[in-house]
Amino acid sequence: MCEVEELRRTCDIAGSLLLKSPEQELIDWIKQCTGQNLAIKECQQAFYDYFCFPQSGLFCPPYNHVFSNGLRHGDIWQFPAASFDGGAEEEDFYQKFNFAPSMLNIKLPMVHKHVPGDHFGVELLFISCVLTNKNLNTPETWSILKGFICAHLPALQGYTHLLGSQTEPYIKVVAECLEECLSGLDYLLSIDS
Repeated sequence: MCEVEELRRTCDIAGSLLLKSPEQELIDWIKQCTGQNLAIKECQQAFYDYFCFPQSGLFCPPYNHVFSNGLRHGDIWQFPAASFDGGAEEEDFYQKFNFAPSMLNIKLPMVHKHVPGDHFGVELLFISCVLTNKNLNTPETWSILKGFICAHLPALQGYTHLLGSQTEPYIKVVAECLEECLSGLDYLLSIDS
């Protein structure tokens, strides 16, 4: 169960990195863990450029339905616009665990009044929520969770690779955290319930 708790924390951190602009506490934590001395203003700008504003020219859409339909031409990606109902497929999973993305403490710019349910950060926070659920030890819960991971998160591997190929230091840190999370999810899928 210790490994599950560690994975829960990793999913929580990774999901939050995709949904919340970095604050000084996070920058200090990054310095403590990696030795990198990142400037908070540059990290915040990278967050908005890469995760929030398609017009930035650096935008890497954190939505499963958008990323999965992206087209790559050499080093250039083209993505469709996000759909308001993106994540409708996730709703059944979310309802089974009384998880409501609208209740998350998300601090995105006012332009994003609605976050589609298939936002990679929301999906990771859902997994974190399920891993804290009191019914976690039931075979049904494990089956539902594994089904969710298999059905809805394969694009996260490609997304993590895309972020890891960027030159922005803060985005590379986010990619490293996502890689750690993916390793934990792969392990979770390999164990019996």
